[in-house]
Amino acid sequence: DDPITHIWNKFDVIIVDEVHSLVTDATYQSATFDVLAFIQEYLELYKSNQLQEDACKHLILMTGTPEPFEAHVKLDFPEEATNTMELFDKCKNVVPKNVIIVDEQTARSQMRELLSGGEKVIYFTNHTLTQSAAMQKFNLPKTINIGVSFSNEEKRKGLPQDEQEKINDIDKSLATQSRIPDGIQLFVTTSRNKEGINIHNTDFHNMFVETHLMYDIVQMAGRVRAGIDNLYIIS
Repeated sequence: DDPITHIWNKFDVIIVDEVHSLVTDATYQSATFDVLAFIQEYLELYKSNQLQEDACKHLILMTGTPEPFEAHVKLDFPEEATNTMELFDKCKNVVPKNVIIVDEQTARSQMRELLSGGEKVIYFTNHTLTQSAAMQKFNLPKTINIGVSFSNEEKRKGLPQDEQEKINDIDKSLATQSRIPDGIQLFVTTSRNKEGINIHNTDFHNMFVETHLMYDIVQMAGRVRAGIDNLYIIS
């Protein structure tokens, strides 16, 4: 009921990217319900001709994994004003060369072997891990340079200053250069970085993921734009 929130009256075009997250992130993000409510309200006003003359005339929904949105979100799009564009044949698909399912013990052993051999590794965890916690969990020597990224502000504030600065440097590098800093050998991150970023490093050939949600796995594997050799799914 508050006109200040009617953002369709302030823009010509509104783009909702990663629209699948309205389903896949709905278990722990309240914002997804707000975005879905916004789309529903916009469509109702559009169909009932209640939009202002200068209101948004184009609402664009985008995703690289449309299946969860199509299956679970029931929105009444006006057929005469709706276009669906499938552009998978025109975009760059990043497909791992090998997909390997391993148990947790094997994953840890394999990761230590890769790191000891000079390989670089990305690890998507379901739980927030600090640098020291990751080193302990994977039983790694202190010589391995670990970088972490997560959203938990309280846990960040409790870290030593140098670790906080290291996380900030990694986040800034990903946001501005689409790169993990070159010195990082093991990059441990939560779903914070599962979508919306590109990783242009070409020397990360191995990725481990804890999630079993197919759409999250697809999004995570696609972050490394050069493609990865081995995607390990931890059972």
